[in-house]
Amino acid sequence: KKKFILEKVQAEASSGLRTLGFAYALVDSSVQKISAKEIKKLTYLGFVGMRDPLRKESKATYLLTQQAGIRTIIITGDHKATAASIASQMGMQFTPDQIFEGADVVGVTDDELDVITSRAVVFARVQPDQKMRIVTSLKRQGEVVAMIGDGVNDAPALKASDIGVSVGSGTDVAKEASDMVLLDDNYKTIALAIKQGRILFDNIKKTTLYLLVSSFTEVVLVVLAIVSGLPLPLTALQILYINIVTDGFPHLTLGFEAGDENVMSRKPKKIGEGILSKEVKSLVFGIGLFLDAVLFIVYMYLYRQGYAVSQMQTMMFMILGVGSILYVFSCKSLTHSLLSTKLFDNMYIWYAVCLALVLHIGAYFTPVMHDALGLAWLSATDWMIVVFAIITKITCIEIGKYYFFTYRQRLKTT
Repeated sequence: KKKFILEKVQAEASSGLRTLGFAYALVDSSVQKISAKEIKKLTYLGFVGMRDPLRKESKATYLLTQQAGIRTIIITGDHKATAASIASQMGMQFTPDQIFEGADVVGVTDDELDVITSRAVVFARVQPDQKMRIVTSLKRQGEVVAMIGDGVNDAPALKASDIGVSVGSGTDVAKEASDMVLLDDNYKTIALAIKQGRILFDNIKKTTLYLLVSSFTEVVLVVLAIVSGLPLPLTALQILYINIVTDGFPHLTLGFEAGDENVMSRKPKKIGEGILSKEVKSLVFGIGLFLDAVLFIVYMYLYRQGYAVSQMQTMMFMILGVGSILYVFSCKSLTHSLLSTKLFDNMYIWYAVCLALVLHIGAYFTPVMHDALGLAWLSATDWMIVVFAIITKITCIEIGKYYFFTYRQRLKTT
């Protein structure tokens, strides 16, 4: 009969039900309090199966996090078969040897535990101290661990993880031990938070790249002119005008970018990877230096052709200023070309670009600003050189973007 009962429990658990057994014991009526140790024999009454169904979006959310390179492990106190059933409903792929119980963690060394956690998908019948050992093992392998829990027994593991997440309906102890509280108890919210975090990081990187390329060019041109004994390509006032007025508006709008469509298709960035990644540095100091050198050669050529200093400075002022304004569209996406980027999904950029162009080009045509900035009037040929230099800069940036952010990343994954 015991075998029959256990088979029924196993069958119900395998269908995803959480099983709860009922039994009784007779004690003297004078007993006011009884402990588990004092109960010697129990008479079995039966069991109930309770279904705690997955939310409709749970499977899609799991698949999204898996696509984003995030590994999910179920750690629960429930029956092994129940946990395996829930994992299957989630869409998790696993074999029987990837399902473990808390007893499998007891008495094993750290190295043996690392082997288990490296391939585990489900841990069932787990005790609080075992949860903490599992979290510690994953961290020891270089993983960034986010632990989700709700009860008092989850507190040690929540504290030990890199990011402790408690659900809003959980205990106060769990919330105190956590870094975040999931107010709606929804796993989808975590995936959305990860997506927003990636978008935010990308936007900071885009803004940094935009400002560095613009500012770095000015520094290189001034230094090369001083070393070569040539007149400065820009006056101090012109540099200030470009940095404050021209660059001041477009770069702020990059923070409102909605993010690339493939943001949740990328693998997580490496631990310790900063905003100035290898790709950003290569783009700034590789392509940027090349463009600066070419621009300086053009400047030297104009000087030898007998151009007036004010005329050359005006051309550099227009190339750097207008080029920086239009270059913001290249910074909208680091993984897509300018032609395949959604140019109108962030209208704030268009407002900022139009305002910056009016202020920059308007300064050239406004007599007061024209004289204050020391500008000269340009011929049609001069404007052609300016336009050609701007197009060349954006084209080279796009080529560099493709090589460092797309082509090389593709080589790493093949």
